Amino acid sequence: MADDFSAAMRAIKDFDRAKQKAVKAISNEAKAEAKALGEDGAIGEVGARSTNFTSLMHNCIEQGLLAQKADATVQEAISALQRGEKPVITVVNTMGSFIEAYAESRDLSPGDGMNLSFGDLLGRYLERSRDVVVTDYQGHSTRLRLSDEQLGGDAVLAYEEALDCIRESDFSGIPISPIDYIEQQLERSGYRVTEVTGRKSGIEYGADGTMALQSAVRGGDHR
Repeated sequence: MADDFSAAMRAIKDFDRAKQKAVKAISNEAKAEAKALGEDGAIGEVGARSTNFTSLMHNCIEQGLLAQKADATVQEAISALQRGEKPVITVVNTMGSFIEAYAESRDLSPGDGMNLSFGDLLGRYLERSRDVVVTDYQGHSTRLRLSDEQLGGDAVLAYEEALDCIRESDFSGIPISPIDYIEQQLERSGYRVTEVTGRKSGIEYGADGTMALQSAVRGGDHR
């Protein structure tokens, strides 16, 4: 699974590299427009910039490592509880915003079934990497999605290869919402869990492997 994850990240990076020609072309157009209007010195930020891949990769790796450690965390917590200890588990990301956005995009209500995997998260990052922010001579910034025509053949091919890599990988063994998975596994083992977060959405993992949207997150932001 780690190999699949690494392959997907490498494919996204290959696309990020391939799209730079398109980003540069859009940037040059913006600078040429500013120059034609005699505004080339009005602002130093004229041009186009894309999502910083290093930052994107950092966030994705953090979440991927957390997901891969979910089962081990449950076992460590149970061992601590059996020793009479009260473990505190911290996570870097609750995935609440991602789950909420996914549910809204598909008009899901609490209790509705869903089939969300880590591959969907990687797909989201790949899609985000197609965005560029264009700043004009007045300092106004606009976010645009690079079209296939703007990307060109090589970049489109790299995008499709990255998408295929993600779709062909099996990430079903790691939970997209580690915090929900950990809490619910501990509760099934007979322990009480209190959560301290401000998230609004989560996932209910059924004992049979099913998933459903959950809105009444235990603990919420008041415990």
